[in-house]
Amino acid sequence: MRHLTKNNLLDPVMNVFLDNGDTYNLLNSAVLELVDFIRRENIKSLIEYLVEKFGSRFDEVTYVDTFKQLQLKWEQSKEAAAAAAGEEAADAAAAAGGRIYGGKRRLRRDDRELDED
Repeated sequence: MRHLTKNNLLDPVMNVFLDNGDTYNLLNSAVLELVDFIRRENIKSLIEYLVEKFGSRFDEVTYVDTFKQLQLKWEQSKEAAAAAAGEEAADAAAAAGGRIYGGKRRLRRDDRELDED
């Protein structure tokens, strides 16, 4: 996977597909199947590569929803990564004896108990 992205090996394939337009032929079917496979198998490195490199051009393809689903998968992956980063920050703050309030870390120096009503 890394070899594909590092050497931009999908660029010629995607450029020919996008230049082909909405013509229904073997090239069109093969690229749609490839992109759908990448999305279904959740190959994150290729999803990120395709969306970041060709995302604006994917908007031109409206006759199938394959590329919209790929972009949605990419957005979900980014949201999950951000949520995981937030959880790691909360875990680190808790391990350091602090708590996170409103996205800001606050440390409580001593243990306090709640007042009884």
